Amino acid sequence: MNDLKASDIFSVDGAPEIRPPQDADADIADESADTAGTARQPEEAGRAEQGKPETQDTVETPEIPESMPVQLSAAAPAADTEEAERENTTDEQMYGGKSRRSHPLFYMFSGAILIVLIVMMALFLRKNHVKEAIDLSGYILFEARGSDGAGAVSATLDEERFVSDYDRKIQINRDRYLEKGLSRSDLESESPARILAQYIEGSLQTQADQGSLMNGDPAEVLITADPDVLSDVYNVTLQDVNIPYVVSGLKKLTSFDPFEGVAISYSGVSPDASARIVKSGQAAADNLPMKLSKTSGIAKGDQITVTLDVDDPARYCVVNLGRTPLRTSMTITADGADTWLTDAGQLTGADLTKIKSDAAQAVIREIREDTGDGSQTADVRYEGYYLFSGSSSAGTKNILYLILRVSADDGLSGDDLADGAWYACVSYRNVKVTDDGIRYPQADIEGDNLFVTTSGTSLPTAHVTGYRTALQVRKEMLLRESSDYTVTTDFDLSS
Repeated sequence: MNDLKASDIFSVDGAPEIRPPQDADADIADESADTAGTARQPEEAGRAEQGKPETQDTVETPEIPESMPVQLSAAAPAADTEEAERENTTDEQMYGGKSRRSHPLFYMFSGAILIVLIVMMALFLRKNHVKEAIDLSGYILFEARGSDGAGAVSATLDEERFVSDYDRKIQINRDRYLEKGLSRSDLESESPARILAQYIEGSLQTQADQGSLMNGDPAEVLITADPDVLSDVYNVTLQDVNIPYVVSGLKKLTSFDPFEGVAISYSGVSPDASARIVKSGQAAADNLPMKLSKTSGIAKGDQITVTLDVDDPARYCVVNLGRTPLRTSMTITADGADTWLTDAGQLTGADLTKIKSDAAQAVIREIREDTGDGSQTADVRYEGYYLFSGSSSAGTKNILYLILRVSADDGLSGDDLADGAWYACVSYRNVKVTDDGIRYPQADIEGDNLFVTTSGTSLPTAHVTGYRTALQVRKEMLLRESSDYTVTTDFDLSS
């Protein structure tokens, strides 16, 4: 059997195919047959019958043992030849009538292309490798320390839990890992998940107002790990780099009332009173800045609010005093503001007793000053009042007149003091009503003098300059009335 030749191997659609070997004469015969259009079957059949095969190579048949009877048919070679011719004819038809032969360089070129395709595919798969997406929100451990309002917070990674969950999911790119200058010893001694956990924990940054945190305040942890390192070295991405947290667990502080001992002091008279804050009895309140919602133009009954004059009162108290306030504002009714007397009904029994006594003492002093030491007062009795209430534009806000009936004797004979009782009119201007009672200025007795003493005779003589009758008092009050005042009275003209 002849050696297999390169021309016996040809490719269909780029895939190598090995054909059965045929001898050169057969190829020549095929070409001749293709050209002349004649068949060689009769000649081959004749040679077979004569037992003289031609010189062409044929497919080698297995040796038959001598003990095995062999019966050769004259038609067998012809059948084999026909099968070969049909195969050759098919190949020739597929390749334009010519047998296509491959070259060894073809295999080298094809192999190189295949290698390039494999490398390109590997690079593509590596570049487009699906990264492990990690949600760290369940692995961040927060710790709040200190007191409510003066606290701090820190954050760490739950390394053991992270390693347990991701132990078989993290694969480190060794080349990129070493290129980044990371620890070779860690790479050889620690699991990829633990190395990644330690890298992430080293990048945690807590965002909060450290030292002044209160329970309920917001905080967060910012993960600053380099996204390129996470992707290229550890083959992971992070779903979120900001993990929020609400502060809790800070120790509760003792509470206090910052307005204990705080009051409002008024000056002026309603409705134009002024107010200021008065602190007493508590050092904490004394050190707290406060303000009033209204400091002037205050009328009795107005609502005034006292508040802590800081941006965040609760936090201010915690940070500066170490205690939490029970309240941060206080509302006070301006009952302490003085008012002008506008109605005798504003006078209490104690007020009337006090002012009547003051008026009587004023009359007695006046009589003594006018008559000298010889005068003696028999009786001074209150008979009624006249109240003149001024309008808001009046200069004098009110005038209170107390009418007193006086019985006096100076001990001298022949003067009019012995002629019976007479009336004195004592006035008070701008009377105020306060929480502590009424306030009034010094009494003023109407008229220059109650008594006039005449000298130049053997015996000094004194006479009364007051009002002899109640009607005279009434006429005097009518002369004093004006459109600027409203007058009320309980004086009985029949007296």
